[in-house]
Amino acid sequence: KISGNSLIEFTKENEMYKYLGERIYTTGEAAKICMISIQTIIKCFDNKMLKGYRIPGINHNTGHNFRHIPQSCLIEFIKENGMYEYLKDNFNKV
Repeated sequence: KISGNSLIEFTKENEMYKYLGERIYTTGEAAKICMISIQTIIKCFDNKMLKGYRIPGINHNTGHNFRHIPQSCLIEFIKENGMYEYLKDNFNKV
């Protein structure tokens, strides 16, 4: 089992399929939509400000696990951090 960010466990029984059918964003895509750096997205994810889950495997560019951010979690993050008005044009991409 792999621990997820703000999710109890990453397993087929609960988290892997929790977001089935939902658009999933990479940290790079989320950063572009939010108009912030990838490192900021990663810090928010790791500090549990941005919900999501990790995928087993290693990103060869960074050496870290892949972080995936479901659409509903990205929308929640944008709204909770008062970014909606500033990002309303980008928000339509979400």
